[in-house]
This record gives sequence, structure tokens and C-alpha cells, in this order.
Amino acid sequence: MDKFDVIIVGGGFSGLLCAKELSAKNLSVKVIEEHNEIGYPNKCSGVISSKTMQLLNFPLSKNIVENRFSKIVFYSPGSIKLSLDFKENEIFVLNRYNLDNYLAEEAIKNGAEISILSKATSFLQNDNEVKIKVNDNQILASNYLVDARVLLESLI
Repeated sequence: MDKFDVIIVGGGFSGLLCAKELSAKNLSVKVIEEHNEIGYPNKCSGVISSKTMQLLNFPLSKNIVENRFSKIVFYSPGSIKLSLDFKENEIFVLNRYNLDNYLAEEAIKNGAEISILSKATSFLQNDNEVKIKVNDNQILASNYLVDARVLLESLI
């Protein structure tokens, strides 16, 4: 049985960001992703502020940042218009596929392991560890479990 400090179930944005950050702290990290490709299917629009870009230390490369804007205009069904102006292109539209793959590459560089086509089917927690059954035939153990799957899914 393989043992890790942290097992992350879900290889989307949240799971991969978590893997990148935890593996950078020299924790042994395993990401379990049920799909056959990181970044697919896309489940989020990828719109974030420049402050968030800075806090998360994301690169401003063209393959990640698709567009920038500084104003949002909302139109209600009753013809009410609301405009929000931001300073100097404060909002970024990100290419989520490329961002997710960037996060996966950084996590792997830090020592994390990522398994695709792997589905967590059950877990058991005791005082010392969490055991996770993957694809109904493999058991992994960890000190901590992060459930980073989409909201509609659950281990329980």
C-alpha cells in the first residue's frame, strides 16, 4: 500500500493548486483524477482579478491569459444598467485548460504524483490515517485527504 502525506481527490483547479502548494512545502502528495486528461472537461470560466493573479503567482503568459478587461456592464430584464469600472485591466480571463496543465506541471516539479483515469470509490478513516480505495482495486493511505471534486460528487 502506497502512503502519502496528502491525497487530493480531484485534478481540477482547486486540487491542482492545492497539490502545487503542498508539494512545494515538501509534503508527499498524490492527486487522483478520474478523467483521462488534466484540464478537461472544463468546469469553470477562469475569470479572476489581478490581485488574485498576484497572490497565486500565476504567470501572465499568453497561453494562460486570454483576455483582460477593466469594465463590466450588467443589463437587467427591466432595462436597468449597472457598470463596474476597474483600475487598469483589473480582470483576467484565463485559459483554464492551460492553467490547469501549468498547475499540474508545477506540482509534478515539486514532487507530487498525479494519476489520471483513477476514481476514488471509497474511503475509511481511523485515528492515524485515511485509506482510499481507487478504481475498486488499489488502496492508498494518507495522513490527510482533500476532496477537491465538483460539488455534485461525494466520497460518502
